Amino acid sequence: MAHRTEHSPEGDLRRATDGAPQFEEPDPYQLVWMEELRELLRVPGVDLTVPEHVERLFVDWCCRWHATTPAERWDPLPSLTALGIAVGDLLRATRPDLRWRVVAGCSPTTLILADADDRPVASPLTDIATWWMARELAGISMLLTRLAVAPVLPSRHAPLLRPQRSRASSVV
Repeated sequence: MAHRTEHSPEGDLRRATDGAPQFEEPDPYQLVWMEELRELLRVPGVDLTVPEHVERLFVDWCCRWHATTPAERWDPLPSLTALGIAVGDLLRATRPDLRWRVVAGCSPTTLILADADDRPVASPLTDIATWWMARELAGISMLLTRLAVAPVLPSRHAPLLRPQRSRASSVV
């Protein structure tokens, strides 16, 4: 299933009265799309509930992609999206207050993790894509650790976390 491309009648991005993006629950089609992407990762020896397994898969695919000549590389978008969803699922397992949300009216579908008050907390799909292109290999563990020990305080808005460059080695 491909990214949804239809536009809402209200425009490309519905916004609340304060100008902030609105977030919605994933619809049934988006939930099926997310599950289909998870299936890309379900290979022998990979348990999607074990962070080290997901990170190992990320490192393997990232290294292979960067080692391939540019003309022969596969389109990384399905891999990146699937890995981002898996990382988001791992974050949700450690932070039950987080839930998948869709930025209303965005095309292609834009997923984030938000708290119960719809405050954005993490954008794991963006993080994965950033780490992949930068050849950063330790971002998943760092993100999981950072968010597990730093829950959002209910009295303030949480910023959308941006990936941080790790000090870990990158693919050469």
